[in-house]
Amino acid sequence: MDCRTVETIESQLHFKNGVLEKCVAGENRETIFRDFKGAWAVGTSKPSVVRAVSFLKTSSGASEILGPGRMADRDFTIRPLKIQESLEEKLSFVKWVADILEAEGVKSEIIFADGVTTESFTNTTGESPVLTQTIPQTKLIFNAIATEGDRMETALEVVAGLGGWEVVETLTEETIRETARLAKNLLNAPAPKGGLQPVVIDPHFAGVLAHEAFGHAAEADHVVAGASVLTGKIGQQVASPGVSILDDPTIKGGFGNYGFDRDGVVARKNTVVNEGVLKTLLHNRHSAGQMKSESTGNCRGRVGQIRMSNTFFAPGDLKLEELLEDLKNGYLLIGSRGGTTSPATGFFNFTAKYGMEVVNGEARGLVRGVALLGSTLETLLKVSAISRDFQLFPGTCGKGSEWARVSVGGPYLKTEAVVGGSPSG
Repeated sequence: MDCRTVETIESQLHFKNGVLEKCVAGENRETIFRDFKGAWAVGTSKPSVVRAVSFLKTSSGASEILGPGRMADRDFTIRPLKIQESLEEKLSFVKWVADILEAEGVKSEIIFADGVTTESFTNTTGESPVLTQTIPQTKLIFNAIATEGDRMETALEVVAGLGGWEVVETLTEETIRETARLAKNLLNAPAPKGGLQPVVIDPHFAGVLAHEAFGHAAEADHVVAGASVLTGKIGQQVASPGVSILDDPTIKGGFGNYGFDRDGVVARKNTVVNEGVLKTLLHNRHSAGQMKSESTGNCRGRVGQIRMSNTFFAPGDLKLEELLEDLKNGYLLIGSRGGTTSPATGFFNFTAKYGMEVVNGEARGLVRGVALLGSTLETLLKVSAISRDFQLFPGTCGKGSEWARVSVGGPYLKTEAVVGGSPSG
């Protein structure tokens, strides 16, 4: 039997136009059991824990065959450099952000959140000692909202990391003002010209492509369920030569950093695609047993779901200017506003934070509401240039009813897909 205990302490402050609208603080603790027969049980109090254990003792079924995985043998802790316990200081910090946005003539929505999650793991097989990992996180999200008549444009900025007050202290006044100005400038920006076109996507947009369009299809539970375009493609070319996609929870500073997963398997760097060839899927011990593989240390869900961590394209050796010169005419897509994707069909539709029209190899005026539509594998096979730049961006990923902290990123990529306009407010 496995036993995991997860305790979370978190506080959130929600502001609208500089006014505190909601203040939330709380603690949550739950104990999660697995009996190696495919049954799970969760307890959030002493009586419910007792009932959970009793339930598993009476469960029937054949023993579950768990795949191998290198079990962790030590605790993992991220220590914050600065701890800010003063509510007054947090309120003052958020008001500083709101005041700058107001001075720039835009409305604002701001969320500040901080907390710490402590997990422990043990099992009855003797494969690992009792393990503990403690991970603090701090996050500031602010949305600048510009309006003109019946038009509205927004620009979102996220400052987040695994640590304490030092995470948000890096925010500068100029970054806040630039975010406000972007929202205002987008009000009068044109929409893009639609159609199949060459594009260059920035590290953030590339990371969303790696995570949302490709990464979910590489989660082995989707493959087992027959709901992935990557089914049966191990060892096959799924991207152009030179394209490598990795998932690496060991990256210090990555928002998806952890020491071991909820199977107790040690975190490790996984090269999912190497030089265009699919090398592995992302596994927990359950899917590894089903597919006669090994765990990649990606068991992160409440009851064993496979989840990504820090997912990204590996950088190349070109300068951004060289990609734009090669593009000649098209669009440079910056940032992400999210979108939709299907691991089963491989179709995606993502909207950039904004775009820039590229004319004769030079990025010029802003473009609003620019979206990219296409087939995941076709788009990856059309990648023709990769920059030497590299950047990771923090985020949260939803799967089912659960959320996980992740990072996405990579270099600039040149590819081809259908460009379309979409409402960007």
